[in-house]
Amino acid sequence: MMNERNVITERDTVFGTIAIIALAVCSLLAGFLPHNAVLALAVAAISFLLVWKDELHLVFPFIIFYNDWYGMVFGMSVQRLFSLLLIFLFFVRRSRSRSVALKYLAPLAVYFLYCLFVMSGYDTQSAIFSFLDVLCCVILVSVFLLKDPFNLKRFFTAYAVAALCALVTGVMHKNLMIYGILSRFLATFEDPNYMGFFYTVAIFAMVSLKLFKPWIRAVLTVFFYVAVFASASLSAVIVNVVLWLIYITLTQRMRPSTLILCLGGLALCLGLYSYGIAHPEDNIIGQISGRIHETLTDLKSGDLSGASTKRTEFAAEHLAYFMNLPFLQKLFGGTAVNTSVIDPVFEAAAHNEYVDMLLNVGVVGTVVLLWFFLKSLRSYFVSLIRTKNEHCLCLVMLKCIWLLYGLTLTVFMDDRFMLLFFL
Repeated sequence: MMNERNVITERDTVFGTIAIIALAVCSLLAGFLPHNAVLALAVAAISFLLVWKDELHLVFPFIIFYNDWYGMVFGMSVQRLFSLLLIFLFFVRRSRSRSVALKYLAPLAVYFLYCLFVMSGYDTQSAIFSFLDVLCCVILVSVFLLKDPFNLKRFFTAYAVAALCALVTGVMHKNLMIYGILSRFLATFEDPNYMGFFYTVAIFAMVSLKLFKPWIRAVLTVFFYVAVFASASLSAVIVNVVLWLIYITLTQRMRPSTLILCLGGLALCLGLYSYGIAHPEDNIIGQISGRIHETLTDLKSGDLSGASTKRTEFAAEHLAYFMNLPFLQKLFGGTAVNTSVIDPVFEAAAHNEYVDMLLNVGVVGTVVLLWFFLKSLRSYFVSLIRTKNEHCLCLVMLKCIWLLYGLTLTVFMDDRFMLLFFL
């Protein structure tokens, strides 16, 4: 649990703020510079300076949104350089009595064995780097974000800035995924559902931690929801509705004014849906309304596969394959279905983290990982009920985001998602 100290609020933040602004400027230049190496060198230089100031964690939000846009430096990606710097900084901090908590050893062991015995069978270098990414997530969480509430707030301040920059970059470069007549906004990501996940994180981190002034927070929330709707991700729409119900319940804010606001929001959504159905040519409202209408039509006809865009079908196939595996494979896994490797026996990932986790690490590994996850969620929830602490509220909401999105995405071994898993 976080160790809150009064001195944290008095800490000088000027250098970190300048670094966030500099990273934002660099990120907005992504895609415009003739040589990405220049951009990568600039981000690398900022990273080295943040090592000196012990604030390297501020770089990771920008890597989440921009890693594929930054290019290479010294023959490696910016993310790989960040990983090496983070590990270096971790060993430097250990001399100041900072270390990884023992609670991370069990899930770390699961990922290590998976990389050693499964990922190495596809690509040794990929296996090494995959575990390195997992290790860096644990270091980020345990050494920087959870031991200092100031760092958690600064991290998500940088995260919100990176999300805004990515929205601008996506618009400027028209980064879209085209499905026939349907165009889905990606911001800087490779998948619209991934985009929905990371913008949902930005929204609830801002709201729960009360980042920025209220009017800035409100404007950014609107911008981020426009991006989410432009992705035409039904998963994002459903998950966000559930998350707001959880948030209202946790904060006990169902006052008359809140009820009126919720009813007004519902009326607005219904109005926008009706508008979108009547104007299918609209790039945002028309497309998301069309997808909702198709889903409702499929559900009405009993077509679960169509309603879930084949997610239920893929999940059933993967689960049936798992049930036919030999006993030892059921226990310990060994079938690769992650964000970088999918066993050729499958057409695609199940888009269900819990089903594919069974294939990857078996029943034993899944129990270890989910036990760690649920235990930390319970710990934050108990602390939230006892203290009403905004940092605990943020952590509970972030855990809920990962938990709910796990039903719609396969995110195994992707460090961008694992950061929330280890929080």
